[in-house]
Amino acid sequence: MFRIRNCISTLKRHLFTSKMNKAPIRSGITLAFGKYLLVTNTVSSGALMLIGDIIQQEIEYRQKKLLERYDYGRLSRMFLVGLGLGPLHHYFYVWLAKVMPDRTMSTIMKKLLIDQFIMSPLCIAAFFYSIGALEMKPMKKCTEELKEKCIEVYVVCALFLCKAKLKQIWTGVYGPHHSL
Repeated sequence: MFRIRNCISTLKRHLFTSKMNKAPIRSGITLAFGKYLLVTNTVSSGALMLIGDIIQQEIEYRQKKLLERYDYGRLSRMFLVGLGLGPLHHYFYVWLAKVMPDRTMSTIMKKLLIDQFIMSPLCIAAFFYSIGALEMKPMKKCTEELKEKCIEVYVVCALFLCKAKLKQIWTGVYGPHHSL
């Protein structure tokens, strides 16, 4: 809790000092994607999981698969899992940027392959086991659900996220120029 308060007070100090008043949005973005990149990644991961599930529940409601428009317990679980996966992604990509700092096409392809064949399966497994734990499901049931759905989830992730990951690796979002 203290770190969050410290982070917020530092953001306020940087945004509202006289030298920063000329470009408060720019300085806020610089802090969010520099000094506070871990916080940004964690919160955005949780928010994206939440937004994705809101959209999914809306689709299911309109298809008459859900009786009520939103299951707030499910939304909460998705947000929490997103918050948990945010730091995992953050530290993996920071490590990957340190181990392979070059931005050549061969290095970028190696990073993308490592991401697709190591990180994606780990994150998919972490997702299913985390959701299962929050739903109080036994480990065996989580494993069955993972086996049943992992190929479909992996293919969808590979098709839709590959371009975003390629851009992230290409632009060096997690490069050595960030102060962590």
